[in-house]
Amino acid sequence: MAACQQFLGKHENEIMEISRETLEGHQRAIMGNMTVEVLFGSFIWHASYSFVTGRFPWNVFETY
Repeated sequence: MAACQQFLGKHENEIMEISRETLEGHQRAIMGNMTVEVLFGSFIWHASYSFVTGRFPWNVFETY
């Protein structure tokens, strides 16, 4: 069964909730493997970039 077939018959809200939970789980796994220094440095870099440019850097994981 293809992954997209699991969403057939589900309401949009259900799909959004499943997607959000999946992405949050992946984010926790990625952040769990990062050191405090890298996490803090990443936060500062992205906050500074967003402040200076007025936009969010969507390539967040390409900097590592």
